[in-house]
Amino acid sequence: MYEELQDLLSFEGWGYRTTSTNVLNVLTGIPPLHISAEAEYIKFQIWVRRSNQFNHIIDSVQLDHNILIKNIPSALKFISPATQLDKTDFEVYTDGSRIENETGFAVCSFRDNHNIHNFLFKLKPYNSVFQAELAAIHYAANWAASNNYRINIYTDSLSSIQALKSAHSRSAFVNNVKHDLALAENLVGFSWVKAHVFIQGNEVADQNAKQAISSGEELEIPAPRSFLIRKLKSYICQTWNNYWNNYDSASGERVR
Repeated sequence: MYEELQDLLSFEGWGYRTTSTNVLNVLTGIPPLHISAEAEYIKFQIWVRRSNQFNHIIDSVQLDHNILIKNIPSALKFISPATQLDKTDFEVYTDGSRIENETGFAVCSFRDNHNIHNFLFKLKPYNSVFQAELAAIHYAANWAASNNYRINIYTDSLSSIQALKSAHSRSAFVNNVKHDLALAENLVGFSWVKAHVFIQGNEVADQNAKQAISSGEELEIPAPRSFLIRKLKSYICQTWNNYWNNYDSASGERVR
């Protein structure tokens, strides 16, 4: 990239030898250094320091946060729920869905191949489908624990299973799900099923997760780090645009 840029700058026919740094920023799509540095500072203040100073940038939305792995008990770092329990009260299928920036999830219970319960929840637009999948598993585990039900949970989300089995997950949201799964260890089996192969329970969960986006009970969970990153990108673009509109080319620094 550097060599290509130098070639462009050395091509006198384009007149870049006297092009201002502000114009070069626009041509290369690279924000000015002071704006990028400011965005990094804001990210640190919001994500690490949990400062309220910049709440206007994230619309005062509650964010997920990272926790120190060394502070997580070993029993919660490594959870390994049984893949299948015998003599269960219900077989439970979970699924998350995201359509046109709307997110929801469903938890559907079955007994003797009959659909008994459907729990539908609508999340916020900033929540990811990954969070929806985890929230569905979380709800199913807590539902079993609250009612002393023995259940098998089935999900088609490999990323959720990998996150829950990883000893390196730092997300407080993920670790909260792991914690409650560990508490329900003797009541919950947990395994993966392949999507879109006409497994009845999984198909029902998929349909209900889509329906949850419009008619599910509203549920709030923390926004993921990706939400903060998107907001900061918007902030950079807006700040850069304002800076460019106020830029006086006659006084701009020149590349020599």
